[in-house]
Amino acid sequence: MNSICAFTCVRDGIDFIDAWFENVKQADQIVVQDGGSTDGTIAWLLRLTTQHPNMTLILQNESNEKYKWNEQEVRNQCLSLFKTDWILLTDVDELIDDHFWTWAKETDHKENLGYFIPHRNLWLQRDQFNMNDPWYPDLTMRFFKNNSGLSWVGDRHASVWQLT
Repeated sequence: MNSICAFTCVRDGIDFIDAWFENVKQADQIVVQDGGSTDGTIAWLLRLTTQHPNMTLILQNESNEKYKWNEQEVRNQCLSLFKTDWILLTDVDELIDDHFWTWAKETDHKENLGYFIPHRNLWLQRDQFNMNDPWYPDLTMRFFKNNSGLSWVGDRHASVWQLT
């Protein structure tokens, strides 16, 4: 059985953090990098760490304005924290299908480095989704093998594809 780390970077995501956590709590490990939230997200994340035995919260103060951080830099600094076979990256406002967990954990993925996983984008509130192009399907590698040499490339909307 494959182990999976759910990973997200967030800043001021209080409106979506509950839905995201509910969506990924089946993960063996959860890593959240907060870039300096001021809307209550940090306090809420601290509460969630008590609900998942393997949740790591990284608190940083990004100097860039919201949504303008260097995603490559922020995400790649977390690569050494992942202790699982596979990594699932979603933004805090992105949800994956519940069937993903059975498929991801029970399928033999030995021949693959990663997969493009469709997701739904929350829009303005927790139960409203934007399924329009370019938000769906978002053809970004979201699920990839840990310690495979893959890393994120690109300062905005960084994608996993560089072999190190």
